[in-house]
Amino acid sequence: RDGVLELRRRVAAGSGWASTGDLVEENGGLIRVVGRADAVANVGGVKVSLARVAELAEEVPGVRRAQAVAVASPVTGEVVGLRYAVEPGCEAEAVREAIRAHLSERLPKAAWPRDWEVAELGPEVNAKRRLA
Repeated sequence: RDGVLELRRRVAAGSGWASTGDLVEENGGLIRVVGRADAVANVGGVKVSLARVAELAEEVPGVRRAQAVAVASPVTGEVVGLRYAVEPGCEAEAVREAIRAHLSERLPKAAWPRDWEVAELGPEVNAKRRLA
């Protein structure tokens, strides 16, 4: 339902549907899992993959780690927020501008971060470590 996988389950009072939280795409009779529903922001009706935003931000030289989050907005419902750690010796504002330029070339406007934070990101969930 609405791109989220639901499974029929039997319960004592009958049967019902339970959401798995997995985002899926259907192509013919095949279903492909493409991500998690909790990793998507709804920005004015546009579904934005937070993992994709973080992945692209980490491509920018000077970004050590990045984490995209959904931030509540009274106008659009949510906006994208970006927390990022800067490599030692890099200027935070220059890195932010490089991220902004990089993302604006590769993502639709709804996915552009509106809330920015330079942060110390540890190796927790959704805070990827850059390998290169």
